[in-house]
Amino acid sequence: MEASETYEFVKSLVRQAELDLDTDTLVNTFKELDWQVSGEFNYMRMDVQKVESDGSRVRLYYKSYDPSGPFQNLPDVSKIQVQLIQGNAVIDELIVRFDG
Repeated sequence: MEASETYEFVKSLVRQAELDLDTDTLVNTFKELDWQVSGEFNYMRMDVQKVESDGSRVRLYYKSYDPSGPFQNLPDVSKIQVQLIQGNAVIDELIVRFDG
């Protein structure tokens, strides 16, 4: 698969997570894929990338956190960033943020 196809696939997963206000399926999908993991990989934080045969890569960074303070009960905030990278240049990028 080419990096642009991989990028479009990942964008569709992210858009579905945004529509569902749920990142569990996104995280579970990446548990099954053979991507390089940087740092933590769990339901709160994920930084993964896939390098294609032409050297281009797709990177996904996901973070979820609880913005609640004392005596507050707020929904978790999810932030997801997907990048299509060629060399050192970001060719395309999707940034999504939602509460849920």
